[in-house]
Amino acid sequence: MSASDYPWDAWSALWPTKVYFAHLSLSSLVSWFRQFAYLMVESDRRDIKDRDYLGFTLLKQTESENYQFVQGIFAQKDSEVYNARVIEASSVDSQILKAHDFGKKELVFWS
Repeated sequence: MSASDYPWDAWSALWPTKVYFAHLSLSSLVSWFRQFAYLMVESDRRDIKDRDYLGFTLLKQTESENYQFVQGIFAQKDSEVYNARVIEASSVDSQILKAHDFGKKELVFWS
């Protein structure tokens, strides 16, 4: 299932934190990920397949030209999302868009 097919309301139901940005910057994403640094530092230098926790963003551009993201921490051992937040933004930093291949790549893992 692609992000565009995913029921976005389900993310909001599971992770009720929804944040709105006029402009979503890379530093905003990094700041949120830093809250979970204690989980990811331990496994930071291993191959991505061997890491216990992975930071990710899932992108969807809405019909209203806004962007919706799910930003989260995925626990590989448990095969579930450890924590996440839903983000809506009017514009997005070019580095974030580049990581998502300008909308062609829905899911990105951050290290």
